[in-house]
Amino acid sequence: MTDGACIAAGVVAFLLFAIYDISSVKQKCKWIKSAFFIGALLLATATGILMVRNWERGGIGGVGQWVALVLAAVFFILLIYTLFFAIPFSETYIKKDGDPQVCAEGMYALCRHPGVLWFVGLYICLAAAVPEPSVILAGVIFCVCNLLYVIVQDVWTFPNCFADYRSYKKKVPFLIPTGKSMSECIRTLKRERKHV
Repeated sequence: MTDGACIAAGVVAFLLFAIYDISSVKQKCKWIKSAFFIGALLLATATGILMVRNWERGGIGGVGQWVALVLAAVFFILLIYTLFFAIPFSETYIKKDGDPQVCAEGMYALCRHPGVLWFVGLYICLAAAVPEPSVILAGVIFCVCNLLYVIVQDVWTFPNCFADYRSYKKKVPFLIPTGKSMSECIRTLKRERKHV
């Protein structure tokens, strides 16, 4: 797979995420629910191939390269935690008056799309570890696709999925955390640890 094909595959991954969201709102094709998983696998594979191919081209660097990789791993763990574990399963589909409700605690008190912060951090660190043009270009394109994706979620998908999303938007910032949202995030994360 060429670098260009890897970048194209990453873009297709975001199209699959969008298809999954549309299907979730419309509740039509149940088989499309696998689109998110396929998209995530496609994006991870494309990124992995890009990193390996360009690592070999650039050769193994110094300590800075390894520090960047460790930081990339930290951002990756934060991303996975935020997307799949930050909302307890029992609360993911809390219903009030028959409609699912937003979880506005922990990571989701920080900002409405905290995964974007970790995603951008991940790709900045990957580009710092392997500063080859293809890796940098892929990171920029994937981050732009991710931003466009969460804008659609914020404007259309989530307001149509969650009854209280409009009130959540008034309380929690879109992407850039504020002092208030950071303290709320820390407060609710501490509370979660006490219950564990």
